Amino acid sequence: MTAALEPGRLSTFVVSNEPWGPQHFIKHRFAIELARRGAEVFFCDPPPPWSAAALVSRDPELQPIEPDLTLLSYRHPAPARIGERAAAAINDRVMGRRLRGLVTREIPVLWQFDAFRFAANHLGSGSLKIYHVCDPYLGFALDEPSAEAADLIVCTSRLYAEHYAAKHPDKTIHVPHSSTAGSVRSGDGLGEATRERFGDYLFFGGSITDFVDLSLLARVSDEIPEAKLVIAGPVVGGGRTREAFAELSGRENVVHLGTVPATDIEELVAGSRLCLSAYDFDERTTLGPRTSILKVMDYMARGRALVSSSPLEYSELEGRAIYCRSNAGDYVDAVRRVLDGELTVDVDAVDRFLAERTYGRALDRILTALGDIRSGAGLRP
Repeated sequence: MTAALEPGRLSTFVVSNEPWGPQHFIKHRFAIELARRGAEVFFCDPPPPWSAAALVSRDPELQPIEPDLTLLSYRHPAPARIGERAAAAINDRVMGRRLRGLVTREIPVLWQFDAFRFAANHLGSGSLKIYHVCDPYLGFALDEPSAEAADLIVCTSRLYAEHYAAKHPDKTIHVPHSSTAGSVRSGDGLGEATRERFGDYLFFGGSITDFVDLSLLARVSDEIPEAKLVIAGPVVGGGRTREAFAELSGRENVVHLGTVPATDIEELVAGSRLCLSAYDFDERTTLGPRTSILKVMDYMARGRALVSSSPLEYSELEGRAIYCRSNAGDYVDAVRRVLDGELTVDVDAVDRFLAERTYGRALDRILTALGDIRSGAGLRP
């Protein structure tokens, strides 16, 4: 049996479709955890749209974030208009060589969190690649090439893991979303300022995409007018979504804060009466409904009940802190019952859940699997 790869031996390039900024998602959190264990970590921001400047742009720009963690900005030399696969083949090869020149540790690792770039690994001999699937990328042009080139495929959802394991059983593992908290945080006064500002409020955090059920949020606003609905996140959907959201956010009992820093998100969650997840009830991504949502971890860390329109993969908390509903009437009723104290949070159950779902434990599992594959031992059962 082999040991997990030691972080100090790794030069890791975390490839993200979400730039470094005030809000931290799964790729930001793993980058921080890995760097704090002593790995050399470069967080690769998504490149800007192609322009002629890319023809003279050579070396990536580096900006230190904290010890062993560096923000890396770069431009793709080839434009997507020559064809996605053709551009990817050129860009991956050119950028792979440039990134290789930054490596100072024994083992280069490419940790890919999207299916838009670096499908192939050109970091050179002895390097390893992780394809971390935390969104439904099936059907994207570079999804299968990314999976094929990976040494390890990590999936946050059981649905994703089943899909990739069907073709790549010897290198696919399921590592659910994690939390930065090991137990419920309370009693520190966080959230008092937001309660003073908004009164009793419900919280929805996340980008307003075309998959968010704005009619459901509007119904909550209509039927529970005494509670404010506070929304944090950018509006990124199409024209109809933007029009519907303009109507929703213009209501007297709805507040839209836009994009806010991660620390503000925690305060907003802490001050809320409960949190909402509101995707279309009949939503079907390429791999089924949206069942694995990172925001759940943040809500549980503050001991807040969650009412969800998706059948989430957290069965140990269903009916104890998470209340999934399959139609609008039951959804609004669940919100009201939480506000009335009929549906509550089992703090002991949430504590046990969070203790098992830390980034430290998740990283241990990933580094152990990567060590097993590198040694030729294969994944452990």
